[in-house]
Formats: sequence, C-alpha cells, structure tokens
Amino acid sequence: MDLTLITDIRKITLTSFDYNIIRSISKDTILLQVAGDLTKPSNQLPALPEKGIVLTDSDQGIRLWTQKKYPVIAYSHKKNTQEELTGTPWLILSLTALSEDYLTEVWFRFHKIPLQILRTQRCYLRELSMKDLPELISLDADQTPDSPGRFFKGNPGSEEEYLSSYIRYQYPFFGYGLYGVYQKETGEFLGIAGFYLPDENHGKENDQNDGWLKILFGEGSFDTQGDDYLEIGYAVKKSVRLKGYAKEWIRALIDHAQDTLHMNHIIARIPAKNKASVKAALSAGGTLLVL
Repeated sequence: MDLTLITDIRKITLTSFDYNIIRSISKDTILLQVAGDLTKPSNQLPALPEKGIVLTDSDQGIRLWTQKKYPVIAYSHKKNTQEELTGTPWLILSLTALSEDYLTEVWFRFHKIPLQILRTQRCYLRELSMKDLPELISLDADQTPDSPGRFFKGNPGSEEEYLSSYIRYQYPFFGYGLYGVYQKETGEFLGIAGFYLPDENHGKENDQNDGWLKILFGEGSFDTQGDDYLEIGYAVKKSVRLKGYAKEWIRALIDHAQDTLHMNHIIARIPAKNKASVKAALSAGGTLLVL
C-alpha cells in the first residue's frame, strides 16, 4: 500500500540518519521544514497527499493535522518532554519503531478498515467488522453451550454492543484476537479462528479432570505455571465442516504466533468429546499436554 509519510518535526533537527530511516519506510516522503507552514492559506501549502500519515513531535502539530483529518503518529524524544502528545492513539519513542507494516496498520485503524492478517491455501483471515454480526450470531447458534468456539460471552441481545467493543479495543490493544475466516474466491464467511488469553478459570488447572484436553503447539519445555502462552480457538460453520479447514487455519495461525507475535507456545483447550476438533489440532502438529 503506497502511503506518504508527512514529517512535521518541530522540536529537534533531524539528522541524515533520521532522514534515511524515514525515507526507507515511505517511498514518498514530505518533509515540512517550518512548523508555521501549516498556518498558511491552503493555496500556499505544499501539495498534500490523499493517503498521508503525519509524524509530529508537538501538541500544535497534532491539533492542526487532526483538524485536517489526517492520521497522526506522535514522536516522543528527550527534547519535547514538555509536550503532552495527546489527541492521537499512536505514539513512538524511536524512529526505528516505524515500518511499512506499522504505517499500514495506522491507516487501517484510522479509517476503521479491518486488517487482513494472513492467507492460507483456500482462505484469508481478517479482523472482524460489524458487517460480520449476522454470521457470528448464526455461528454461535451452531455451537454447544460449553463450546470454546462461541464468540459471544454475554446475554442474548447484547451481541452488537459486544462486537463493537471487541473491534474497538481487542485488536489495537493486544495486537491479536479472534478473526473472521473467508473463502478466497467467493468471500464466503467460513468461521472464526485466532487467539485469546488463557481462561482464568481453566488456565492453571488440570482440565482433563473436567473432560477437557489441552493440546500444545511449540517446541521446548513448557510450564503452565510460569511460561507465557496464548490459547488458540476456532469454530467452523456447520455447512463447511469436515473439509480440513480447521487444520489449515491452525497451522497458519501457529506460524503467525511464532513469527509475528513471538509467542513460542500455544495451547488449544478442547472438550474431549469433540473428537473432530481434537483430531484437527493433533494433525496440525499439536501434542497432548498431560499435566
């Protein structure tokens, strides 16, 4: 995605090293030399791109660019400690934190566009949107009450509010979550798959005693009492079950967890009676965890 980084740095003089970092991230970069430029009449301003993201280190810059409807990244450094740098949800402490992927995420978040996370042989996984609400309600209706694949945890009738809150906070704050899964060619909704924090009610106990199995993905020793890990969850739409989708999603998500989230251990917690789901997890490379 071609995005232009507009740098409005007012409190320090950027070095050649800084410029090289910035230009390596965005092919088209606008460097504003004077903060006062933004107070000029619009016909005297440099041509501003439609797909632009602003990097600024001042409160004044944040206010002005926010008024111009641009996504703004605040840059905190030693010489602007007097600035509050509020008014934007994005803040970096070093220019090395910038990357093409980061700019893309800021753009998508600002415009409320769900991010596509990964692609498999037959599917793509993306963040959920409010348009998925009917499909999610239908998917939950196909699950048993104790199924870990259920998305909505609240009372019936609160689904819209729950999904809205989930989209707003889960992905930006944690950097992961449960994603919608769609068929590549048709865009058909196939189910959900992704990650969540270990359930506080089940994370430290022997689930086998309650009819649950824990299946571990990852190499090396693992201690449920001390090691960090995520749980993986998935639910396949009833009409497309038994076609190998779960196995396909699990394998792709495990690679994503290790390569992108830098999480070495992932656990699937599955009711022992759900033999198809257990088989999918084991065939995707998981091993039964005996506590």
